[in-house]
Amino acid sequence: MIIENISINGVKYTFETKNNKTELVYLLEVTDSNINDEVTIKIPNILVITRNTGEILFILECGGNDKFEMMTVKELYAKKIQWFEPLADNYRKLLFVNKKDYVKAAYKIFSWQDIYDFSVIDRMPMAYLSNKSGDWKTVENGADGYIISLINDIPYWSDAIGQIPYAIDTFRMMRNRKSVQYWGGVFAEGSTIAAIKAIITGDLDKTTTWDNFFILRGVIFAENKFKYEVLPSKDVYPKAYVREIITSYDYNKLGLEITKTQKEKYL
Repeated sequence: MIIENISINGVKYTFETKNNKTELVYLLEVTDSNINDEVTIKIPNILVITRNTGEILFILECGGNDKFEMMTVKELYAKKIQWFEPLADNYRKLLFVNKKDYVKAAYKIFSWQDIYDFSVIDRMPMAYLSNKSGDWKTVENGADGYIISLINDIPYWSDAIGQIPYAIDTFRMMRNRKSVQYWGGVFAEGSTIAAIKAIITGDLDKTTTWDNFFILRGVIFAENKFKYEVLPSKDVYPKAYVREIITSYDYNKLGLEITKTQKEKYL
């Protein structure tokens, strides 16, 4: 049995995990049966996210029509809830992350440098389709099929992080933010058939979901990390070439949330 005492908004709660199930536990004092004591039990306004085996991974604050609930990561993903982009759809505030070693196996663990290193590999655009070499959420040197990844002790949906390599690599090829966002909308479903349909109909993914926010994260980072200048060429053709300059812009800036100004300007 695992017992966790977790403070949420200044109040300590006790959780017990056993037999692949976690429960919120209240310890009450037994008094004389002749004394009519009233006990008020306050249920916290939280979503407790667990592994399939019951161990607590992290806790979110309820929002919308939420009420106190224990749910697995897969159940949370099905609800399309996220906790890492406050201005994107279905945001819930992250209140607690379990940093104990016994839950680390639930994640694929990375640093922002790992994400950057994967992103700067030059790939063909089609490599970012589902299950191809650039599909970070599925490849072995990416999330490798893990639903959630841990970066600097913060959990993320792996398919959110997977938008960053596409955005950075595509920006370096096109050197244009709008083009990166356009093609991200075209290939939002990850298949060529859906992409062709999107081009024909003009029905692109322009939603404010975490996917588009993380494409924007990648583009904003790339605009600061990579600069370009046109120089004359010694060859007859072409008469000029573009040189890429890699700046000292910190790869940890990939962890920055999209601001209100950026959302209003770019999304």
